Amino acid sequence: MVRPAPDTGRANAALIRLLAGEWRPGTSRLAIAAGVTDRRKTVRIDGDAAMLTAALDAWAKAHQF
Repeated sequence: MVRPAPDTGRANAALIRLLAGEWRPGTSRLAIAAGVTDRRKTVRIDGDAAMLTAALDAWAKAHQF
């Protein structure tokens, strides 16, 4: 859960840190691609698509998504 208030981008930064910690790509490889001021976000992950897909699939299975 992201707790910071959505002012001055603190909540977006907290979301990036949370996802980087869960998915392990590193914060520099994650960015909010859409929805910066919205509750619904689109997150861009830079890197090899096949490796990222495999890693996210494994994460989703481990967390029963």
